[in-house]
Amino acid sequence: MPGDFFEIEFNGRVYYAFNDLEDGNYLAVNEKLEVYSLVHDAKPMVKKQNTSFDEILSDLQTNKFDKQQYIKDRY
Repeated sequence: MPGDFFEIEFNGRVYYAFNDLEDGNYLAVNEKLEVYSLVHDAKPMVKKQNTSFDEILSDLQTNKFDKQQYIKDRY
């Protein structure tokens, strides 16, 4: 389970960050628990992910999620 959630407001929408990707980048969910990546220098900065919240949590818990590769792929 992720640690503390915190709100990030961007373009009039609220996201709840649950995983720090470092350097001000995050994985977050909206109120419907849809997963988004928030990567400040990527285009687009906010991108909906094609994974469920449960799937990403499982990948994080089992170390199947490679943060470094993920950030590289987002740029």
